[in-house]
Amino acid sequence: MLAHHADDVAETVMQRLIRSSSFAGLTGISPDSILNGVRVIRPLLNIRRQTLRDFLTQQSQSFRQDASNDSDDYLRNRLRKILDEKPELTTALLDLAAACRHLVAWTDQSAPMLETEFPTKMLRTLPNLLARRSAARWLQSAGAPPADLTPEVLDRLITMAADAATSPKQQFPGHLTAHRRRDRISTATT
Repeated sequence: MLAHHADDVAETVMQRLIRSSSFAGLTGISPDSILNGVRVIRPLLNIRRQTLRDFLTQQSQSFRQDASNDSDDYLRNRLRKILDEKPELTTALLDLAAACRHLVAWTDQSAPMLETEFPTKMLRTLPNLLARRSAARWLQSAGAPPADLTPEVLDRLITMAADAATSPKQQFPGHLTAHRRRDRISTATT
């Protein structure tokens, strides 16, 4: 169990904005995740830092401030100072994270599952947001590592489905080869 809180979420979202993250990366910090086989729970993500400190003070409980938090050597610390000066920005970043979580959930629900072999129209007729999610699931189910499924990789599969002038045989992460034959796409491991 970790004590990350709402201000940590805002800092994370701001860092990811600076790095041009997609909407999926702007969801902030996950409240429940598995890291290297260990379940990590963060129950305080909806509570602001000052609220936690005020509670501890009311309970006559001290808290520890890590000395490294004062160093400007770290981007997160520089961003924290900006957010401390502009609390309305923290609120906006938390709202953005919540909206992105809803968008991720909607995309997961709405993007169709593709069969092992699927008609090209399944991808080419979808809005790009849903097509990318369907393409990612399809490639993952065929063995592609999720970390390698960049927007460029997903768009290559979508273009392969939409444009008959593209190569009918293409390589994808995970040693996968996608084949397009008669308006259908399938894959094989190479």
